[in-house]
Amino acid sequence: MDGEQTVIGGLYSTDETFSRRGIPILKDLPWWVFGIRYLTGVTQTVMVQNELVILLQAKLVDPLRARNDRPFDTNLLEKRRQEVLESLRGLDENAPNEVEFESYFKEKSNK
Repeated sequence: MDGEQTVIGGLYSTDETFSRRGIPILKDLPWWVFGIRYLTGVTQTVMVQNELVILLQAKLVDPLRARNDRPFDTNLLEKRRQEVLESLRGLDENAPNEVEFESYFKEKSNK
């Protein structure tokens, strides 16, 4: 259906990392050398588990015949210019009501 969402989940990846930290050389001695290995170092195991969740949303486009029957809006450029003018007026109180865009931006860049 149009606008319906589906979730794909349950894709897991697990990373397990072993690391040994401590005093150099002493931490790497064999276990039978007076247990110095256990007094001078620590073994750390880090397990990181990630889950990938994918969210899909269907957006159905009207068939070509239905789009062809709709009237075409010829004033798209003029509407966009009006939106830009309104946003300029919101940022700059001195912006005139109708602007030649190139001269307005050149004037602003020279200041």
